[in-house]
Amino acid sequence: MKRCHFALLLACAVQAPAVLAGSLTDVSVTGLITPAACVPSLSGDGSFEYGKIGSIELHPMHRTQFVSARQRLSITCPAPTRFALRGVDGRAGSAQWPVRDRHFGLGLHGTQKVGTYFVLFKSEGLTLDGSTQVARLRSADNGASWQLVPTADSPLPNDGGAGLIGFATLGSLEPSAARSLNALIEVDMHLAPGESLTLTDEVPIDGAATLEVAYL
Repeated sequence: MKRCHFALLLACAVQAPAVLAGSLTDVSVTGLITPAACVPSLSGDGSFEYGKIGSIELHPMHRTQFVSARQRLSITCPAPTRFALRGVDGRAGSAQWPVRDRHFGLGLHGTQKVGTYFVLFKSEGLTLDGSTQVARLRSADNGASWQLVPTADSPLPNDGGAGLIGFATLGSLEPSAARSLNALIEVDMHLAPGESLTLTDEVPIDGAATLEVAYL
């Protein structure tokens, strides 16, 4: 991440006895100037609705998978901007199936964990400034280094801040400056085994996350 720091150091020199020569202190003034904001939007307003799922559909001993319809994510910037994306789990600690740095929780039913979901960026339908020649990149160290994503699906990172997903024109190993990004995303949801949930009442599926644009 590029950070602009500047320091203002003030020293007061007044003729005084030698015993006062060490009476100095430093003042630092720091800040961060960011580009004009890039604006993200989702075609379905970010709501992935599964409706009512009958308890009979849950496997008693294994997780049951449900895949959402896809939504189109669009990000527009007023000028070419280098950016990446990260996820922030609004139900942190509730994932029933933690998978490294990419799981999000579905809330709690009493003390029972309802399940886990993943936000997947698809390889198809991806454009950067209108070009389909786009590579997906992944960073685990807040943008200090990047790796190509070789798989069809690329999960949105959720690891407390260091994980990022970026996008570049083919041939580049770092995110490219762009005015617009279009991508297809879907939610891959896994509900907890039926035997681990109290199913005498309705169990709410309550996932919430924030997709954050990080400027590089």
